[in-house]
Amino acid sequence: MTSSRNVLLTIFSGYAVLLAAAFLLTTDWQARQTWAVVVTGAVIIWYTWETHQLRRVSQRQIELQIRPFVVLDWQGGKFHVTNIGNGPALNVRVDQVRILPAADAFIRFPKSIPVLKPSQTEAIAAESFIAGKSQGGFLDAHLDPEHANQAFEITVRYQDTDFAKHALRMRTQPGSFTIVAFEERAA
Repeated sequence: MTSSRNVLLTIFSGYAVLLAAAFLLTTDWQARQTWAVVVTGAVIIWYTWETHQLRRVSQRQIELQIRPFVVLDWQGGKFHVTNIGNGPALNVRVDQVRILPAADAFIRFPKSIPVLKPSQTEAIAAESFIAGKSQGGFLDAHLDPEHANQAFEITVRYQDTDFAKHALRMRTQPGSFTIVAFEERAA
């Protein structure tokens, strides 16, 4: 509160000094009025810019408060997606994860979840493929932090109610499952 009061006092003092200088340096009343209008216009432009910045920050805070935030987790031998944000997540899907490139082995998450409400958790099926042939859940243990023997990145993609795209990149490795990055407006 004190700093905003000091800023206001500084602006008011600067304004008063500029107007006083304009009145002292010229005796022509029309020139004095012109300087008063110019200084007032500059203050209004500055104030408009500051108000615009405050509106942008406020809008950003509102967006953050109502945005979904979807994470992937491994619970009870299954993958689950959970919306820990405050807004619904739309079209939630998990990108396939390449496990053994030499064997053309990957895990695909074929199911897309149309709506994931705030605080909602839903199981998401994973299917293993080797050389293009389904192997069921054969490779799932590679993404389980308890059994993983190397690190893999998993990307969860979803949209908010404005259909803005988001992506959360997570890393599973021996003993941990962590968030690596969050991308807004992801492709």
